[in-house]
Amino acid sequence: MSLQYESNMTKYANVVSKLWKNWRSSSTNQLVNEALKAVKSCTTFMPPIDYRAYSKANFGDFGVHYPGLWRIEINRYHAQFDNITLEYFIEWALTPYHESRHAEQTYRIAQGVLSNEIKFPTKDLANKIQLAMKGRSPKEIRQAYETGNPFEVIDSGSRQAIVKSWLNIPTKVIVHADTHRSYFKNFISSTPPLWMDKRSGTLKNAVIDWMKISYDRYLGEIDRKAQGFVGEKTKTRGFARMYMSLPEEKDAYGIEKQIKLKILNNLGKSFPADENVTPP
Repeated sequence: MSLQYESNMTKYANVVSKLWKNWRSSSTNQLVNEALKAVKSCTTFMPPIDYRAYSKANFGDFGVHYPGLWRIEINRYHAQFDNITLEYFIEWALTPYHESRHAEQTYRIAQGVLSNEIKFPTKDLANKIQLAMKGRSPKEIRQAYETGNPFEVIDSGSRQAIVKSWLNIPTKVIVHADTHRSYFKNFISSTPPLWMDKRSGTLKNAVIDWMKISYDRYLGEIDRKAQGFVGEKTKTRGFARMYMSLPEEKDAYGIEKQIKLKILNNLGKSFPADENVTPP
């Protein structure tokens, strides 16, 4: 199973569509619980994620994923407004699925490495890559990612311990990924989703792309430069472009888009015409 499978996306879209129809007659707790119950039913192929809710009066804060705790939280603050717009509602309702996709990305990296289907750099090699790329141009950085294969197989030590350290995820997640590592082949041999970056080519390469920016914050800075974050005058626009074009975000937003289309179809709505309608 996978969150990218049609069955899971359709199931979640159907629940979200029902939430919209019952929005005014449901309590905040009911809305939050139904959303989390639905996404939990779609992630049974992974170790159980700790889904929680919090409340923060911030209209740009919908939820968060904590890989180190294997926890996903949704901001219940938005579920208290009877006159929420359809656009805003969908953004809120898709957050648990979006963040769960990030959890799946991490899980697939672990599965791929532990099954020896994809290679993982040693810490020493990664440090050398970091130093070598410092101050280089975006073009050179892209070339470093795309050529030379700067990855090597871990031949010694505990693979579980090394992968756990690199990905900063709980032991239970590593053990689950290792126990079910044979399923990684099933995942990468499945039909690539419509939104997959064409540059990746295959699902296996997509997982490698997710892995490339999972090392540490410095490599994140490398990717930031490579995506065209230029100058203070274009800071906001450049940052948004960079963020949404990161491999893992492009994938998560891609899956969001497919579910969004299903929800709009269920409700007989379309964007932008119906963006500002409120619950019936």
